[in-house]
Amino acid sequence: MATIKKQGNKDSVDPESLFLGARNYRTLVLSTDHLKAGDAYLLERLSRDADEDFYLFRDEGWLVKLTDGFAFRDTDAFSDEFKFVVSEALKDGFEMIDFYCEARVLDSLPTY
Repeated sequence: MATIKKQGNKDSVDPESLFLGARNYRTLVLSTDHLKAGDAYLLERLSRDADEDFYLFRDEGWLVKLTDGFAFRDTDAFSDEFKFVVSEALKDGFEMIDFYCEARVLDSLPTY
């Protein structure tokens, strides 16, 4: 929690206190071109669910958090290709996948 300090008549936030709860994630960054339309639709839907903590929307794509009890929701709906990427990321110790619209396209993965 941020600490607020009194400075004269003004309150200020102690920048050091902002990082007390910060965490770094080992992140795999992939282009959104590697997502099938159905997977992108599911990510969009799940990321807008207020109760969902593992799929996060942002203007440039989606973040998939692979820690703290990650489990596929709508498992049957995700493509085998998406499940493969997630399982390989987990095997390699990644904690997050960032599907980013401006990321480099990898030759080793199919594009859609």
